[in-house]
Formats: sequence, C-alpha cells, structure tokens
Amino acid sequence: MLNFGLALAENQDPQEPDIVPEFTYRVVKPGNIRLLLIHPRSYSEPIRCSLVEVSIEQPPRFEATSYTWGSEEKPGVAIVDGKLLRITQNAYDLLQDLSSLCFPRLIWIDSISINQDDDIEKSEQIQLMTQIYQKASRVIVWLGNNPRAASDAQLSIITPDACERWQALRLFLCHPWFNRIWVVQEIALAR
Repeated sequence: MLNFGLALAENQDPQEPDIVPEFTYRVVKPGNIRLLLIHPRSYSEPIRCSLVEVSIEQPPRFEATSYTWGSEEKPGVAIVDGKLLRITQNAYDLLQDLSSLCFPRLIWIDSISINQDDDIEKSEQIQLMTQIYQKASRVIVWLGNNPRAASDAQLSIITPDACERWQALRLFLCHPWFNRIWVVQEIALAR
C-alpha cells in the first residue's frame, strides 16, 4: 500500500514508484503555530497537505481537532509540502474524514502541527494550546470511525428499552477520548 501511495503522490505508474523524500520540520518561530492545509482530493487519492506557519495572535480562520492518538505506530502516510510524512492511523483516518472533494480545509492537529520529535518545540507549543483552542473557529471532536460502535449506539438509543439506551450511552462515554485530561481544555476553550 505504501508503494502504491508513493506512486500516486508523484502521479507515476504504481509499478515503478519514485521515492518521495521524507518530510522534515523547520523550526517554528516563537509565538507562531503550524496549521495544516488539507488540499481537496478524491477518496482514492493520497492525502495532500501543506503546513503553514502563522502567528497565534492573528491566525487565519481555522478549526482545531480533538481526538485520541491511539497507537504510536505510524502506518499512515500524508504528502506534506510534496514530502512523505508518516502519521498514526487515527491521524490518517481523521484527515481522510476531514478532506473534501472540492474545498481546502485549514486545521490544527497536534500530532502534525507540532514536531513531536522536538521536546523544546513541544514544550513551547503546549503553552500555546489555550490560545489555539480559543482562536479556532470551531473544535472538531473526532471519536474515530468505528461504524459498529456508532451504529450500535444509534440503534440502542432509538430502541424503546431504557436499559439498552443507557448501555449505548455507557459505550459512547467509554471511548478513550473521554479519558484524556486535555479534552477539558480543548472543549472548554472552544468558541
């Protein structure tokens, strides 16, 4: 799959993919954040994005995301500024869900907007998170794409038996997103 994605990224024949260079982060200036511009695409195309550095004081209109990272493994791939960025499965699925056929979308997603390999940057960016969530036009809470859990919850909620409805709510609230301490800040600060 990775080779097929690389071939698509370069509009090459999937049988003879060129190697796409790995993405490397540039140092972000103090008081700035990175926003991810998701480019329009069809579902079969790879995820293409650009990282845009902006001032936290006067950012353009953007959406912030709140989600669980899941496993630290990085099987997902996004093409960022023409280069390959390996991302977690949950980040990949979130970008899949947020990408549009017709319109670009500007988001802040912590696992990509912050260089996770740079402890100094992580520390500085974490201090800006209050402002990030306050300045976002909205916060997208992404609970994943487990259709079975969602449909079970929906079916149980419309069933007349109250026990089933409570069970559906319990399953919903057991999602790992609700166990994160960060969600309090992320949601409380949203406009």
